[in-house]
Amino acid sequence: MDPHEITDIPAYNRANGLMWSGYAGCMVATGIVYLFDITMGVILLLLICIPGIAVLIIVHYLIHNRYRRKDPYQRDRR
Repeated sequence: MDPHEITDIPAYNRANGLMWSGYAGCMVATGIVYLFDITMGVILLLLICIPGIAVLIIVHYLIHNRYRRKDPYQRDRR
């Protein structure tokens, strides 16, 4: 990611971290359920984790648009 393209890099990184943490939480929950019931673990994998990839793409697009600088060559005025 080009640092000149993002307005608030710490907030952008935090939002991406939360996005990936949520997805990882779903994967961990699926793994725990899989330890106790293989069938339910596979069902959760198919219903939550695989479609979650599409959700990750959409959320990343929204995060990127939220913190994207309109003019990437404009300097910060801090």
